[in-house]
Amino acid sequence: MNKKEEDRRLKENEIIETQNRITGKKDFPKTKRLKTSDGTIAYYWDGKLHNWEGPALIPEGNNRLREYYLYGFKKTEDEWKEAKKSGHGLPWYKNPAYKERS
Repeated sequence: MNKKEEDRRLKENEIIETQNRITGKKDFPKTKRLKTSDGTIAYYWDGKLHNWEGPALIPEGNNRLREYYLYGFKKTEDEWKEAKKSGHGLPWYKNPAYKERS
């Protein structure tokens, strides 16, 4: 993981912590990465395959077989790109409209 990506993740975690304090919730689920012994990489959130940053499932590390999931629902790459572009379903801190105000 490079420095820029690590800084982005730290900032995102700080924003989630702030959101938890404001809403009074504890332990808001965070996206987690799982790598199996056969090389499969899976990103999951709240027990479901999910990743806004890219494919949520990369079987055996083969990027050609990547699969996109949002909140546990399988999407095609085009559907995933459209959902990311529209911003519908994104958390408030990743929504471009809120970044403009900051």
